[in-house]
Amino acid sequence: MKVNLKSQLILSYVLLTFIIIGIISFLVNITIRKGFESYTSEKHNQLVLELIDSIEHDFSTQKSFDTQYLEHIGVEAIEKGLILSIYDTDNILVWSAMEHNSGLCESMMNNIRENMYTHYYQWNGNYTEDVFELNIANRNIGKITIGYLGPFYFNEEELYFLSSVNRILLLVSIGSMLVAILIGILISKSIITPIESVIHYLNHIQDTSTSSLPKHSYHSQEIQNLYISALTLEQRIHEQEKLRKQLTQDMAHEIKTPLTSIQGQLEAMIDGIFPLTTERIHSCYEEIIRIKSLIQEVEALSSIENDTVLLNFDYFNLHDLVLELSTTFQTSLLEQGMSIHIKYGSNYDAESYTNFYGDLDKMKQVFFNLTSNAIKYAGTGTKIVIQLDNDTKGNYMIHYLDNGPGVPEKDIPFIFERFYRADLSRSGHMGIGIGLTLAKTIISKHSGQISYQNTLNEGAHFLISLPSVTFFNSQQ
Repeated sequence: MKVNLKSQLILSYVLLTFIIIGIISFLVNITIRKGFESYTSEKHNQLVLELIDSIEHDFSTQKSFDTQYLEHIGVEAIEKGLILSIYDTDNILVWSAMEHNSGLCESMMNNIRENMYTHYYQWNGNYTEDVFELNIANRNIGKITIGYLGPFYFNEEELYFLSSVNRILLLVSIGSMLVAILIGILISKSIITPIESVIHYLNHIQDTSTSSLPKHSYHSQEIQNLYISALTLEQRIHEQEKLRKQLTQDMAHEIKTPLTSIQGQLEAMIDGIFPLTTERIHSCYEEIIRIKSLIQEVEALSSIENDTVLLNFDYFNLHDLVLELSTTFQTSLLEQGMSIHIKYGSNYDAESYTNFYGDLDKMKQVFFNLTSNAIKYAGTGTKIVIQLDNDTKGNYMIHYLDNGPGVPEKDIPFIFERFYRADLSRSGHMGIGIGLTLAKTIISKHSGQISYQNTLNEGAHFLISLPSVTFFNSQQ
């Protein structure tokens, strides 16, 4: 089951917070425990020194061991986790905490063990006894044995402090988790809401009753780009819808005109208005050919776009193909007072053009369509210039220019769209606006590109770039 983006964002924030809190808690516990261990060891050593100093000082005052005093400090030592035994110089026991109150000593040690094992599972508490000599003015007066559970232990206050720290860390963790969830919800909402609105809009983009895409405050460049892309898609869909309607209108017009002519002539001949002559039958035949040509244009584009027609790649002379244009369109050029001029760029490689690798018929179709368009729309007296050149890598760079009126700026993005014609008044010309689409498709099949640029009223400029023969050789 796929998890939605909102849940993923919230879970990621919670997981990140959990990891950070876990690391902080671990480091805090380690730091505090290590500090407490060091502090406890130092405190134990200090307490031992104080006990020894107290006993030596009392002995120097009393000139002997005072059992009442030893009992007093011994009982206090038990409360601090120490079990004392004092011996004289003859190693005779003077006072012992175990003999004085063994029950209290055992209770003290059991209590320490229980607390330490409960709060400090790594504790290794073994009973240890340290022996120290008692000296006054460098004269030995006996010895003292101090027993304790080691290597260290925590008293009630210290254990309470550690427990409090753990409780605080737990509360901070819970609070941080709640804050992370809240932040995750707020951030995910700021991200998901505009995305969901775009998704909803895209799902209903063809529903005319759907309101326009809602605007949000976009704090993310990516989401803003998504919003812009949705608006661009909407614009493209509307443009495609306009093209579709224009196609319907153009197809109806292009087919209706010859059909109306055929119908009128046939009705006139049937009614006896026009005589049934070869000329009139030939006129009807030409109109039928016109309809067939329109259908063949659509079929040609569909076939090459859907790869139902395989390109026949072979070596041929591209330079000669371009030169043939003047001959092919000689009659049309003379009628329009137009001319074709072939020029050569500074990097022109004649040998590469005589050994071009591609489909001869399809490349001929490209230049046929470009020249046919120029003759139809560039205007009387226009000069067509075809410049052949190569780039530094040997790729073909063909510039196809004319000094006609060019294409209005608003129509440039759509001139390669199928069935698009910038000037609706051009519908008087034969064709339905797929010549440039077909040319672009053929160039793409040759792994090349065709682009258009112009300055309005200064002419059109098509740039065709095609890979060198070495590109195709490396693909084989």
